[in-house]
Amino acid sequence: MSVERMSGTKNVLLFPRRPPVLVSLEALYDLRPDVREVHLAAEAYGLDLPAWNVRDEADRAMAEYIVNHVRPEPGMARRREPDLLLLPFLKRAIEACRQAKSSGIVACEVFRRLELGRQGRALPEAGLEDQAFHQGEETARLFVAAHIASEEALGIARAVDFAKRGELWEPLDLRKEEALLFQRPVGQGVKLQSGHDQPPDGPGCNVI
Repeated sequence: MSVERMSGTKNVLLFPRRPPVLVSLEALYDLRPDVREVHLAAEAYGLDLPAWNVRDEADRAMAEYIVNHVRPEPGMARRREPDLLLLPFLKRAIEACRQAKSSGIVACEVFRRLELGRQGRALPEAGLEDQAFHQGEETARLFVAAHIASEEALGIARAVDFAKRGELWEPLDLRKEEALLFQRPVGQGVKLQSGHDQPPDGPGCNVI
C-alpha cells in the first residue's frame, strides 16, 4: 500500500482507500504478523508476550462447544453451523491484522523522518522523537492483539474442520503430525468433555 504526504505538509499522510479483503483463512494467513516480529516488538516496549497455547486453547474450547451445541446428524446444518461459529472470529482477526499493518506503515514513516533528522538530511521536527516512541508502542500493542486474534481464529478453524469432516476431534499432537508426514502409525482421537455453554470469547515494519 503506497503512502503519500498531503501537499504543503510534513506530517499529514494520505492513505488510499483500502480494498475489500475476502474473509477467509487464506486472507488471514497473508495478513497475520510474523510471530518473531510480535515478540521483538513486545519485548522492545515492555509488553507482555502472548501465551504460547492460545491456538490450542481456542481449538479445544470450540470443539467442546460444537459437541454440546451443534447437531451431530450429518447434513447441511452440520456443515454450515460450524462455519457460522468461525466467521466472527475470522473477521475480528483479519481486521486486527489490518489495523496492525496500517499502524506499522505510519510507524515506519515516523521513524524514517526521525532518522533523516538525526543524520542531518532533514530539518529536525519538534516532538518527533516522542511521536516515534508512542507510534511504535501503539504498533507493538496492535501486533500483539493481531497475533492473539489470529491464533484464536486458527485454533477455532481447526475444531470447525474436524466437525465439518465428521471426525472425532483430537488435540494437536506434534509427534502425531510428524508421524502422519512420514506415514507412521498414529493413535486415536480423544473424546471431549461437556461443560462449555458459551463459545470462546473471544508491525509491515520493524517498530523497534
